[in-house]
Amino acid sequence: MPRRSESFDQYIAEKMQDTDYARGMLLNSIKEFDESVEEALKYTIRNMGIKEFAERADIPFQNVSDFVRGKRKLKIETLDKYLSVFELKSKIVVVANQTDVA
Repeated sequence: MPRRSESFDQYIAEKMQDTDYARGMLLNSIKEFDESVEEALKYTIRNMGIKEFAERADIPFQNVSDFVRGKRKLKIETLDKYLSVFELKSKIVVVANQTDVA
């Protein structure tokens, strides 16, 4: 994959400071690219900037960095804290197994 220019990365990072834009990117990653919430968060946080995200979420930088690098899993409470930056929250839904449905 070709490397993006620094100016493009800076442009995206600046756009990601807009909550509506960042939320749209996160939700689009989930809906259009069929990513898990965690993977979409990692992608979105990388684009936003780990330091900037950690400051907005009031979460230690190292914890966010470990999550983005796959060294840390999120509990539901922590997931909601991450999602709150985008004015979102999690909701657990239980559905029947496809094999159980007649």
